[in-house]
Amino acid sequence: MGFQVPPSKASKGQDKFEFGPGSGSEFSVKKAKFCKIAQLEKIEQGGAAAIDFFGAAGTKQGDFVRDLDRDQFQTLIEAWQDDSNVTAGESQAS
Repeated sequence: MGFQVPPSKASKGQDKFEFGPGSGSEFSVKKAKFCKIAQLEKIEQGGAAAIDFFGAAGTKQGDFVRDLDRDQFQTLIEAWQDDSNVTAGESQAS
């Protein structure tokens, strides 16, 4: 008998990291714990793939993310990692 993978434990609201320019909740992405492995791989690649995780090009969220300077984007990533209980160089898939 094979191993049956259990369903995701993600629940609405608890699986999101919110951010934005005003109230800080205009946009959201999944916390690392609830990301698909493919999403975590994109983040670990860095560069454009990581930027796309935080906001797809051509969307309001993507435009906001792409308008950040490097320091602001790094701070956003660090806040997401902290909220996801992940440290740099570590992913939940590890």
